[in-house]
Amino acid sequence: MHPPVAIIGAGRVGAAVGALLHRQGVPIAGVMRRTMAAAREAVRLIGAGTPTTDPVRAAEGAEVVFITVPDGEIQSMAAALGRGLTLDRRHLLVHTSGALPAAALRVPGTEGALHLSLHPIQTVADPLSGAEKLQGSVFGLEGEPEAVARGKELVALMRGIPVVIRPGQKPLYHAASCVASNYLVALAGASLDLYCLAGMTEEQALAAVRSLFEGALDNIRRLGVAGALTGPIERGDVETVRRHVEALDGIEDAAARERLGSLYRSLGLETLRVAGAKRQGLSPAHREIEALLGGAGAPTAAAGFQSEE
Repeated sequence: MHPPVAIIGAGRVGAAVGALLHRQGVPIAGVMRRTMAAAREAVRLIGAGTPTTDPVRAAEGAEVVFITVPDGEIQSMAAALGRGLTLDRRHLLVHTSGALPAAALRVPGTEGALHLSLHPIQTVADPLSGAEKLQGSVFGLEGEPEAVARGKELVALMRGIPVVIRPGQKPLYHAASCVASNYLVALAGASLDLYCLAGMTEEQALAAVRSLFEGALDNIRRLGVAGALTGPIERGDVETVRRHVEALDGIEDAAARERLGSLYRSLGLETLRVAGAKRQGLSPAHREIEALLGGAGAPTAAAGFQSEE
């Protein structure tokens, strides 16, 4: 049987992790939230555990302690455990931050434990749906070799995919996660704005954005990034891109004109980079589009992308 797990700060992510581990037969010890009402609700969502507002009491008897609090509170919570418990190599302290290294858990009193960063590369809007979405997700692991080995066991229990991250690369790794998730949401917002400026209702615009996103993601799954690219920039349609730029420059509201025009141009240049990978270079038409978008010297191939042609 897997040793008991405690959840400190059982919000959306902590409760989702706890619920998924509980379903796999992992015993849940203490479940800590700031109020007893919140702690009891977290226990209800997880399906097991003892509610408490005391992190030390929550961690007593557990060998794996998830600290799923905001980044700015991780060290202080680890310090509280270090003061209240005697920790040794049996104990694995885990945080789920994508940006901070496992070393954030190494504070006075916790030096004897193992320290692990286990970051689910997944959006968790609520615990119940989050527990379902975590299965099959990639988890970024970083820490001491023994901690990473135990982290791989936890990820296997959650039916996830473990990826080991070097400590110095956590900020870039987390930036990549933000681009893939948070910026996708921001991009949806910008697309909605443009559709509404073009006369659609918000409901119609949302349906259009959802359809396009789902189609693009399906193409990426089947064809890879470069192979999935379509549209006027990919095919070198200068006049269509020119009409886009002119329409964006004609938006009456100055703030919207600047914001949406700048976004279109910067993402257009990035799209040219992917087009260069797909076509093994950029044509004269692509170079004309580059000039329209305000760029210069775009590469003829994109590192990190493999053409499917």
